[in-house]
Amino acid sequence: MKATVIYAVDEMRLARFIWRFYFPCATIIYVGLFDVNVDF
Repeated sequence: MKATVIYAVDEMRLARFIWRFYFPCATIIYVGLFDVNVDF
């Protein structure tokens, strides 16, 4: 039972890490591609 709780906490921490770092990077890349499309 304790291992399951620790696993759930680790998943929440990993999801928060991905949301905090991957989402801004994806937004920057998307905006960059959009700017390139606008330039051309």
